Amino acid sequence: MNVSKRNDLFKVVRTTSDDLEILDLLGVSNMSVMLANSLIFVEGLSDKILIQKYLEIFFAEHGKNYQEGVHYAFVETGGGNIAHWDFLDDLESKEIDKIHASDFSNRSFVICDNDGGTKEERKERLKTMVGDDNFLELPVREIENTVKRSVLERSLFGDANISVKKEYNENSHSSGYYNQKRIGEFIDGHYDLSTKYAAKSGTVKEKIQFAKNIVRNINTYEDLTEHAVELCERITAFIGDANPS
Repeated sequence: MNVSKRNDLFKVVRTTSDDLEILDLLGVSNMSVMLANSLIFVEGLSDKILIQKYLEIFFAEHGKNYQEGVHYAFVETGGGNIAHWDFLDDLESKEIDKIHASDFSNRSFVICDNDGGTKEERKERLKTMVGDDNFLELPVREIENTVKRSVLERSLFGDANISVKKEYNENSHSSGYYNQKRIGEFIDGHYDLSTKYAAKSGTVKEKIQFAKNIVRNINTYEDLTEHAVELCERITAFIGDANPS
């Protein structure tokens, strides 16, 4: 805080999001403030890594200055554990076997994988609780399927020549190869690599390391797919509603 004795004016300067000394000096407890204005629920850490990178590129392109930890924060649900969360803001009827999102923030956005028609009852319940605008089922099988072909191939091959077993069109809705196939199986089936990427489930092994490698190869807005841009648009609208200027 800068003070001018001549005019009796003061200027308040915002500190960094992790500087809690001022709150401590004022005697403000954690329960008195929400350190993030909104929560984004994702299934796993790899989702958070990819989405955060997408948002970084999207915000820069559209002149947004939203900051993680201030305007929004991520919560990992571990997939099926989303069923343990209650998003209803009803203090009188809190269920003892639920974790209540309203204890952390009164604004939540939930992102789920596309599971090919399974878990519909759970998803409908979530949509009812948070509202249509704050619920997104990915239009692809999992977050890794939103990665652009050129980014995927840079991540797999680096500067080496790309070796393909089976050609595909990443935007083909008729074949559904890239959009709906488990990404580990897809990589092993379409690329000639010495390393096998598929786990037993068909998804990629070492998902967190895989996501970290992917984001190192996302540098410009052109590196985002339409699915990634649509995801960012939805999240940005949610963050904007939670953080009115």
